[in-house]
Amino acid sequence: MVIDTAAVWLHTSYTSANTKKANANALGIPRADQRLWRGEPTHRNVQALPEASAFFPWCAAAGLNPLADMTRDGLRTWLSVQDAAGVSPNTRKARLGAVAAWYREMRVRGATTFEVAAALPATERRNLGVLKPDSEHPAVPLTLGQARAPRPSSTRCPTCACDTQAHHLADSAVPTLADLITAGENLSPPADQGPTP
Repeated sequence: MVIDTAAVWLHTSYTSANTKKANANALGIPRADQRLWRGEPTHRNVQALPEASAFFPWCAAAGLNPLADMTRDGLRTWLSVQDAAGVSPNTRKARLGAVAAWYREMRVRGATTFEVAAALPATERRNLGVLKPDSEHPAVPLTLGQARAPRPSSTRCPTCACDTQAHHLADSAVPTLADLITAGENLSPPADQGPTP
């Protein structure tokens, strides 16, 4: 019953067949139960059963009803079983994401009260290796002054009294767009440049 409900949810919630397949495989929905969007299995090499470490097969093997019996410890155990089975960190992240989305939908429907984010806060998911770590060098947004710095000034050029300083940019300290892209957080406006109007 849980697998049928999950298959219908995937079929009605996502438009991309690839997204449906990826989430179904992450949840452990058997290939035959993906027929709503994949059609009947015809290729003889198609794996009939999902991996034992996928969520629904693991719950069944552990004797857990995922709607009524899931706990924080159960979720941790499932993640550790995947780790012990050699499931890659990216696959574990994808599976946990699909499980979290399925639980969100089941909470909306009133079928469960379990919530993945509450059971495994971000710090614990990071420690378990199923959350992308914070960047060592996070992107720093440009200030308005930095964003305006590469624009040529509309005032008269003090060197030759022309209407634009564009022909002097190569000789000036004004950063180019390439400077902005490559310097990132280390970019600072030129010291001799005054405020931009």
